[in-house]
Amino acid sequence: MCGDGICCATDGETIDNCQVDCDTGGGGGGDPDSFTVSGFIGFDANDDGVWNDGDANKVEDTYQSDCGAFYNLSPAADLRISWINNSVGGDLGEINYHTDCAPSYSKTYQNDGEYDFTLNNLPAGYSVYAIDHNVAAGCTLVGNTATCGQLSDNNAYTINFFIKSNTPPATPLPCPTGFNVSCAPSGNQVTISWNNLTGAVSYFLRLNKIPYDDWYNPGGGDFALESVNPSQTHDITAGSEYKYDVQGRKPGEPWPYSGARCPYATFTCIEPRSCNVTSVSANPSSIAIGEQSSIGASVTAQGGTINSVNFTSSPNPDGSVTLSGQNPDPAPAPYGVTATGVTAGGVTITATATMDDLITTCTGNTSLTISRQAWWQVIDADVSTNGSLISLVPPSASYYFDVLGSGGYPGIPAYGLGGSTNLTTTNVSEEGWLAQSGYNASKRYDYNYFHSAIPSGVTPEVIGVNPMPDNYIADNYDDDIGNIDSQGYHWYESDGGSMDYLTINSESLTNKKVILLVNNSVNLTGQINLTRGLGFFLLASSGNIAVDPGVGGGGTPNLEGIFVSDGEFQTGTETDGSRNIFDSQLRVRGTVASYGTIRLQRNLGSGNDTTPAQLFELAPDLILHFPNALGTRNMNWQEVAP
Repeated sequence: MCGDGICCATDGETIDNCQVDCDTGGGGGGDPDSFTVSGFIGFDANDDGVWNDGDANKVEDTYQSDCGAFYNLSPAADLRISWINNSVGGDLGEINYHTDCAPSYSKTYQNDGEYDFTLNNLPAGYSVYAIDHNVAAGCTLVGNTATCGQLSDNNAYTINFFIKSNTPPATPLPCPTGFNVSCAPSGNQVTISWNNLTGAVSYFLRLNKIPYDDWYNPGGGDFALESVNPSQTHDITAGSEYKYDVQGRKPGEPWPYSGARCPYATFTCIEPRSCNVTSVSANPSSIAIGEQSSIGASVTAQGGTINSVNFTSSPNPDGSVTLSGQNPDPAPAPYGVTATGVTAGGVTITATATMDDLITTCTGNTSLTISRQAWWQVIDADVSTNGSLISLVPPSASYYFDVLGSGGYPGIPAYGLGGSTNLTTTNVSEEGWLAQSGYNASKRYDYNYFHSAIPSGVTPEVIGVNPMPDNYIADNYDDDIGNIDSQGYHWYESDGGSMDYLTINSESLTNKKVILLVNNSVNLTGQINLTRGLGFFLLASSGNIAVDPGVGGGGTPNLEGIFVSDGEFQTGTETDGSRNIFDSQLRVRGTVASYGTIRLQRNLGSGNDTTPAQLFELAPDLILHFPNALGTRNMNWQEVAP
């Protein structure tokens, strides 16, 4: 007896329609064990008698709202699956296949036994052709009914019904042919085309970006793209791999189409490699022989990276450089080398960039001027030094160190017995005069010498301003305060006051005769000019005489007179460290003498090729006007230059 007075047995047999395997314990009736049967109904879309048609061909609930991309019967039908337990009388029922959107069914059973499952309400034109199950005892299909052997508790069974159309399928369209994949030059667009297929009214192109599983569709969301023409163009990602296939569609053919899909081929559109040398620069763009310029290049690349940038030079038309510091391979930015001037002239520097395919290249170039080093020249003048005599005269028959002046002859350059010279009889002068000899320097004609030679009865006028205004001496020249000697020379002196030097601005002395003694250094910031043959100017400094770099140019003498320094005589320069600024020529008519060093500092840049940076011209009139008070017996005067 089961609970509630119902008769049961525990041996699997049923007595008086009692449930099998009750819990015979006391009290109320216990819950029996159970098993489940579930499955789906699938349509054999390709009519090959094998279930290989995918989820899209599972039959969905016709009477529900749109539940997804599943197969719909035509005409619609209220599919039901009836069941009966052949082992237990009265144990039967029916499953409504359309209970939810899932294209499947499921039910739980209480009684063990052999069951029949029958698919009912299948529309005309369809029939069940196979089942798929996991019943260990096996299932047999007869018509629409599957008879399955012993189903027992605590199991989950699957029984799937496969249906097909009773109408023989039409012959499907074959694969299209003549496929062609054409990538745009940019690599980010592709055109896929094929031959027209007889019998097709449209074509489905599926395009898939590997490794993703979704079908690529630039229109958004669809699995495939349909077109009437046998060609489609789509935007893609350059450098990515894609797989595609095409399927023809017959007139009036419903989805899914029956045509063969092919070629399932892959392609990759490569972004073309290209590069551009956007600029090549030389800093500075003009250097002298032996000097250096930094060469730099800017390069852009598309579709790859820059592997190397190589720099070369070529004469343009006759210069040359050496290049050092070439970039390694592969080359990191920034790209550059150092160019050192070797021979004067123009040079073209070319930068050649090579991309990572070692094939694609691009070039750019810049110009670099290699000027000669600064040099100096004298006109009609002797030059004497107890040291070396050097001037980098351009190597041309048109240029000489000592050129003819109004006297009709060049001077005689002489260098010391212990010194050397780079001049030769070919470039020293037209006459080829060049001597190696010394002079007696035991007698110093320096500041102290000139100061001690002030005539008795002459009191030099003290210059009480610093800096001196323009034409200070010329404007005060007629003041007779005891500073004029018997020959009419006006004497002046200064110690610079509290300054470390006396600054003399421009002086236009015309026919005036001036002797200026400065017990300090002197800065010359303007021109000093005389009337040739009439005026006289002598400046003697106990320190340095420095010429401002702004004094120069014009093609006429910038300084006229005799300039004697106990320290250095500096010609001055505006050239900065990068050599982007160059000087004008300094032209001196007269004599320059230094007991320290004569520093020839000017640099004309490319002008050095044809023009001396410093030019010294003999002034015979100044020698003739040299005051008796400053002379010594048996004294011979000659032009002195470095």
